[in-house]
Amino acid sequence: MAQLTHAALGLLPERAVALGVQVENYDVTVHCQLSSVTAADQEDLAEIAGELATLVGDDVNIRIVYEVRQQPMLSPRDGVRWVYAARAEG
Repeated sequence: MAQLTHAALGLLPERAVALGVQVENYDVTVHCQLSSVTAADQEDLAEIAGELATLVGDDVNIRIVYEVRQQPMLSPRDGVRWVYAARAEG
């Protein structure tokens, strides 16, 4: 979690509503929920993956998964450790 937080500094996509990580042995999946997805958002996520790879080394497989949501949808049972969630509007 700390490595993802560090890797995302200054790179969190503008439309991100949640960002988290799921770790299973040497497989790391970065989960991002966005209100919409642009090419710039995809570039930001690729940069986050690159920064994370630099921090954890070459033995770890990193992939990015994103989904479009207007509000964060987080669960303590989804296996994802969420490090960012946008404030609910309203």
